[in-house]
Amino acid sequence: YYLFAAFERQRVRFTFSRFVPENVVDQVLAGGEEELQLGGAKRECTLMFTDVRGFTTYSESREPTEVVEVLNRYLGEMTDAIMDHGGTLVTYMGDGIMAVFGAPLDQEDHADRAIAASREILDERLPAFCDWMRETGRGEGFKMGIGLNTGVVMSGQVGSKRRMEYTTIGDTTN
Repeated sequence: YYLFAAFERQRVRFTFSRFVPENVVDQVLAGGEEELQLGGAKRECTLMFTDVRGFTTYSESREPTEVVEVLNRYLGEMTDAIMDHGGTLVTYMGDGIMAVFGAPLDQEDHADRAIAASREILDERLPAFCDWMRETGRGEGFKMGIGLNTGVVMSGQVGSKRRMEYTTIGDTTN
């Protein structure tokens, strides 16, 4: 039983750490099984939405394998910037990203973290990604938009007992 529990805990750690920073994984796992139940908590946080300009047009003129390769590289770079600043990846929406700073754990400086991640994305990550695209003959690169909004949301697990996901809902998200 103890060996199974240890393996299961490690599996949860690995899976969860792909979505949130390592310190969040540690704190949630320390809270036990109740942290992984359906439901949410009201909290102030900063939401980030990103969108690539012209990606649909780009993808229509390329082979699917190339589009997926470019998209995965792009999402990897942007996700690293978000998570390096303590953000939580909520979801990918095609070429868009929804992330939250200040949830599932409180961060007093959530807005500053979101701004720092945005600046890193726009000033460093996106230009390097566009350079890679040009150098490898995959196109001229992209421009992107980033939207930030701070306010109160309900954040937590939604879905069903068989499939749940972490999200934020409320006027701030909308």
